Amino acid sequence: MKRVPIWSSCAAAAARLPMPGRVAATHRIWRDRRGSVAIWVGISVPALVMGVGIAVNVGEGMVARQGVQLAADLAAQGGAISYARDSNHQQSAIAAVDMAEMNGIANTGERNWNAGTNTLASNNVTVVVGTGITAPTRTAVTVTASRTIPMAFASLLGGAASRTISATSTAEVWQDPNADTGAGPCVLALDPSAPLAIKVDNMGRIVAPQCSIMANTNSLGSNANAAIYLNSGTLHGKTIGTQGKVCLSNSGSNTVSPTIPNYSCVSPATAVQADPFAGLPIPSPTQAGCTENATYGACCIPPIAASVSGVSPTSTNVVDKSYTAWQSGPRMFSPANNGVFCGNTTIGGNGASDQFAPGVYYVINGNLTFNNSNVTLANGVSFVLIGRNGGNPGKISWTNYSNTYALSAPASGPTAGILFWQTCPASGNATTNTMAGGSTLNMSGAFYAKCGALSLTNNIQMSAAPDAAMRVVARTIYVAGSAGINASNGTAPAAPASVALVR
Repeated sequence: MKRVPIWSSCAAAAARLPMPGRVAATHRIWRDRRGSVAIWVGISVPALVMGVGIAVNVGEGMVARQGVQLAADLAAQGGAISYARDSNHQQSAIAAVDMAEMNGIANTGERNWNAGTNTLASNNVTVVVGTGITAPTRTAVTVTASRTIPMAFASLLGGAASRTISATSTAEVWQDPNADTGAGPCVLALDPSAPLAIKVDNMGRIVAPQCSIMANTNSLGSNANAAIYLNSGTLHGKTIGTQGKVCLSNSGSNTVSPTIPNYSCVSPATAVQADPFAGLPIPSPTQAGCTENATYGACCIPPIAASVSGVSPTSTNVVDKSYTAWQSGPRMFSPANNGVFCGNTTIGGNGASDQFAPGVYYVINGNLTFNNSNVTLANGVSFVLIGRNGGNPGKISWTNYSNTYALSAPASGPTAGILFWQTCPASGNATTNTMAGGSTLNMSGAFYAKCGALSLTNNIQMSAAPDAAMRVVARTIYVAGSAGINASNGTAPAAPASVALVR
């Protein structure tokens, strides 16, 4: 027997009714069905609305989390870029907070800086600038950002009316030491094997924020036998590198950047750095018309304005002379006629001021000592120590005068960019150069002692003149007793730093 749907039977029955009754019956059937749908919709709509609301809350949370994470990422990178520019922990943290705020993090609270932990805290952003995660020689900028969003539908179900979403991001900044542009490191110790190739001791300072501080030694000793050792002083470079180890004592007076913890060592494994002046031929004076000395060769002294201690400006065979006599006017030296100083030469003292006309001043087989020397003019000059006839170049010394002096190297010629140059003896090891006293030498040009050590003590400062390049390149470098090297690559473009998100 064929089964017929009820609605079909009803419809058939209605069809047998007279027309008015047939219409009324059909309307009644559909009205009953609409009532059922209305009841079903009335039951379903609140649950549907609640479900949509919860879905909206979840979607808002997901979008907010993405936004907070993006803000943290951009803030960490912004802080790292700031640190790459000026190596300043606090400024880096400030830049990170500014970047977070620009990317939607509401942060109206007070910013509190803790210099001990390098942490900047505010109500919705916290920044920590510290040691790198992937390598201790890198600097890490870690940003935690948060945002509070309303949860209207969730609160109707008894949940919280709002939700705080947080995200953390870390960016690191570092610089490839081999990427220094043009001139290379600002401070470079050339000795290939010596421990303590660079040592900063007893409140000494080596500061070169624009460029690198490097030691070529392969010595793998630790602490007091490290390649680079800091003990109660300051070591601040764009990068600090060596094949060996960089170690710090446990002194509370240590300041180092990039950061290295006290009483610890790092091994940068930096490639050997090229001597920036290795390709220059050693200059030598040609002295036509000068009497030859068996030991020193020709020794016509540089012409001097007026006589000094009875020495004529045109004297020859003047050896081991101190130009220290008092005179009322400035003592003016000139490199005319390729004059040279022979033997141990001392300049300064007795209240006289010393001036040097532009050019190259040679010292043959002897030391060059500035003793209480009041140098009032020395622009475009080089002081070059060389050996002749089996003799050795001496050392460069500056002692015992508390004043500020401006010295600049020639811009062209065989000694361009070099202010002090101690050449190498046949043995390969030259005498240690000593700089001491309370002087400040504002230098435009390099101190170059390929085969000799450089020792700075007793408050003397060798500093780059404003916007000038000043580098120190020596066999080894020692700075102590509140003395300092403040080096710079001048207006040369700095090597680009690398910045990357690491977490």
